[in-house]
Amino acid sequence: MGPVATAVAMGCLTALRWLTWVAAGLLLVLIAVQFLRGDEGAQPVANALVALGLAAGGWLAGFVADKLASSASG
Repeated sequence: MGPVATAVAMGCLTALRWLTWVAAGLLLVLIAVQFLRGDEGAQPVANALVALGLAAGGWLAGFVADKLASSASG
């Protein structure tokens, strides 16, 4: 990959990492609000699993971005 493509890929993966972490955090806030409101239709386990999946995806995107950065530098 060329230097521009590598920089774009690293930027996109870094943004994806933060966006997925924010989405996971918002799902955790949703779980807390539904618990405090006593929402009967809430699905805390399913939401928690989605939040974990998003957090794992964010970690993976950051890992790939770091690998690209280390391979591009030398």
